[in-house]
Amino acid sequence: MADMIRRLCTASVGETVVLQGNLAFAVGCVRGGVHAADGYPGTPSTEVIHRGLSQVQDLITVGWSVNEAVAAAVGHGHSIAGRDCVVTMKIPGLYQAADAFTTGALYSMPRGALVYYVASDFVPSATQHTIDPRYLFKSCFVPVLEPRDHQELHESAAVAVERGRKYRTQVVVMPSGVLCHSEGLVRMMPQQSVDPVDVPDGFREFNALPGMARENYDHAVQKRIPELVEMVERSALNRWTRGSGTVGVITYGVCDMYVREVRAAHAP
Repeated sequence: MADMIRRLCTASVGETVVLQGNLAFAVGCVRGGVHAADGYPGTPSTEVIHRGLSQVQDLITVGWSVNEAVAAAVGHGHSIAGRDCVVTMKIPGLYQAADAFTTGALYSMPRGALVYYVASDFVPSATQHTIDPRYLFKSCFVPVLEPRDHQELHESAAVAVERGRKYRTQVVVMPSGVLCHSEGLVRMMPQQSVDPVDVPDGFREFNALPGMARENYDHAVQKRIPELVEMVERSALNRWTRGSGTVGVITYGVCDMYVREVRAAHAP
């Protein structure tokens, strides 16, 4: 396994391989130039670190934390130091990390990207419940990426880092457990090296006292949200497949794959 992960992290662009979704994401973290990853073991997210990034610790800084709240704090540390970090967990773990997640959601100073990889499970096959966290994400003004297939899951860390840096926001990648644990054909994305962000000398804006929290909230409402709305409306991540019929279906995440499979199965 270690040899396979290492080889894929440095393989030629476009090389194809059948990979479990979590491993496709792990390889994408390295190829996308992410500086660090931390997390707490929580299926369906565990393999990202356990079977993936832990095998290439000379290519990316990797750690396990005692719980998701500590992992989120480690991620914030990397981010404030100007380094991009991915923090892995499942949905129940998000609520363990809720204090750090909700507080950090409104920071708006230049910093490294902080990407939460929150693996979901729409039936309780790998975790204990199916709570929908999108309401929490919305209340925190945080953008969410839901990959449609294994290829998008492979590329999602780099996309999230770019969005996080540009809009000065933490970003959630929320793949379905179906993608995390199934296997699909993945083409290796280009390798890239990303320099750390030059962060300010002072850290006043990163305190959580009420006065600063209010300033950060106002910035998120007045500046970040309009910019994110415009980004979403113009984003190339939106895809329109025009058919010949009169009925359209709007999908997101792995639901796109479901609809395409049903359409192909019932095509005349």
